[in-house]
Amino acid sequence: MFQRKVLWAAASVAVVATGCDNSKATDTSAAPKQTITVPAAPPGTVTNTGAVISSDPLANVMNRDQITPDPDATKIDPPKPATLVTGLTTTVREAPRGSQIKVLETTTSVKEIQRDGDYFLVTYVDPNRSDRLLAGWVYRDSLLGENGSSNPVPGVPQKTGKLNCSHGESHLRASSDFCAKTCEEDRDCDATIHQVCDGLATKVSDKPEQAAATRYCISDRANESSRPEEGRKSKANKPGK
Repeated sequence: MFQRKVLWAAASVAVVATGCDNSKATDTSAAPKQTITVPAAPPGTVTNTGAVISSDPLANVMNRDQITPDPDATKIDPPKPATLVTGLTTTVREAPRGSQIKVLETTTSVKEIQRDGDYFLVTYVDPNRSDRLLAGWVYRDSLLGENGSSNPVPGVPQKTGKLNCSHGESHLRASSDFCAKTCEEDRDCDATIHQVCDGLATKVSDKPEQAAATRYCISDRANESSRPEEGRKSKANKPGK
């Protein structure tokens, strides 16, 4: 009987001792604290689940080497969604009033990312390859909401009398009526005064309720955010006899 009590007491002491050892093993209150410093993301990037994404809107543009940097351009941040007008092609240039790099035959959605006067640097999906993003400069008349008037379309009724336009110019209408030389490409314009075929307006016919969308020549005054009629207002408003 005495031997059983001794064995039971020894077992109890062993259990208590084991419990003390476990409590010491799990006690981490005395362990030194560690501070982890997370490096800040470099300028122009954002982190998303560990990935670094460039915020440069031209980062994935396939023809970036064709775009001429413009130090005078104003950044549009965030990029502004826009749509090209219908009815006529859009000339895409390497720089404002620069060389032509592409002609878009169809209406497409674009994003405005920079502006220099009346020209906008836009990005758009290549109409021939949906996996390619392209960019270039377009004149404001080619962008809905930027041309100061509704999309020029045939059938706009004539609201004014015939304008007394100079020889070789036509009666056109955008935000107001004016005279300018119509064109289909740059070579139809006067290179000696730096004209290019980027304007877009409605050509008003002498016959009532007849009109058609057309392009017209613009000079280097285009970057001053003014239409040709601004400089020829007195003449344009004189009705012909």
